[in-house]
Amino acid sequence: MTNCTWNATNCNNYYRDAANLWLMFFMYNLPLIILGVLTICANGMILIVYIRTRLLKTATNFFLVAIALSDFLAGLIGIPTYIACNATYGYVTHLCESHATIFVFTSLCTISFIAVITADRYIAILYSLRYNVLMTKQRAKIIILVAMVTALILSVLPYFWVRSGKLHNPTADQRRADIIYTICILIPIVAAFPLMVYAYFRIFLEIRRQHKLTQEHERLRGDESSTTEREIRTVCVFAVMMIAYVFCWTPLAVIRVNLFISKSFGVLSPIPRYILQSLPFVTSFINPCCYGLGKKDFRHALSQSCKCGRVSSNQRRHDPTKITVC
Repeated sequence: MTNCTWNATNCNNYYRDAANLWLMFFMYNLPLIILGVLTICANGMILIVYIRTRLLKTATNFFLVAIALSDFLAGLIGIPTYIACNATYGYVTHLCESHATIFVFTSLCTISFIAVITADRYIAILYSLRYNVLMTKQRAKIIILVAMVTALILSVLPYFWVRSGKLHNPTADQRRADIIYTICILIPIVAAFPLMVYAYFRIFLEIRRQHKLTQEHERLRGDESSTTEREIRTVCVFAVMMIAYVFCWTPLAVIRVNLFISKSFGVLSPIPRYILQSLPFVTSFINPCCYGLGKKDFRHALSQSCKCGRVSSNQRRHDPTKITVC
């Protein structure tokens, strides 16, 4: 604690400057704090609705809930540790290490689950007759577990590499950790994105072919046409999630490569650099908005949950002793 008893004026100036500094830091991070709160609320609502609604418990929705859980952790832990890392940078190193671990874990989980959903829709549309056999709930759980364990292993590798007492050159060790960290960020964009683009291209071609076939059968046109349109909307939701992920993550990947090659952030000023580094967190809020509003079953479940909440509130207002079960 600073001893200011020797000079009251200097003491007041010290605390006033410290207060102004923390106020500036708070205002600087206010958009990210708001984003974190919105992310927690949006993904928390998705998780609650999924738990309460039996009809949502399908293999595809199980993957979506896994994304919601990953995004929920990003808002609950990832954003606070990022802000704490910026506040204590150069003084408390373990906060930045913890943030890097959580950041890589949640990002790898999210892109893995988006890739799995793409494969799920690919099988459902191109191999629809075998879909129920190939994609069961049990297999979906195994896929999610494997993806999470793999992401966890990759996310903690840089941490243990730097912390290992067997390594003798801290600078070289940190550089190796940066290499692993950069690779973990680049893999989703370099490897997964082209495969997902190809998969969605094939999916849209197949949907278009099926739509033309249904037009030749007037007796089935109504039901089949609505089914085709529903499939198109669902696939578009997942495609938007993929595009949003790549759009938000590509700038950070470029920054990491530039940092790895030139060991500096180049000509970027602090505010643009802060925005680009914070941009990946935006996907954690976009994802629940996409499938919560764009996917019919989730949209219906959310609507019913909101109606139930309003009815229960009105009944409690008129009769506090009455309990409504939705």
